[in-house]
Amino acid sequence: MPKYYFNIRSTNDRYDDLEGIELQDKEAALCEAKAAAREISADRLRRGLFTDGKVFEIQDAGGAVVGTVPFPRTVE
Repeated sequence: MPKYYFNIRSTNDRYDDLEGIELQDKEAALCEAKAAAREISADRLRRGLFTDGKVFEIQDAGGAVVGTVPFPRTVE
């Protein structure tokens, strides 16, 4: 199975996923990123932190960006 990397990007920061995850295809990677973005946003909101402006930038094993998934907006 192909490996995909879920890098987190924002205006000022970039956190690279160094491990990646094996998934069936690009569509599965997008679904996984959407679920992870919701989970991370909910966790951060519970702790009083926000995810506005952050996105997952999904790369394949060759380094090509195959999609982006924005984190859900949170409200102060």
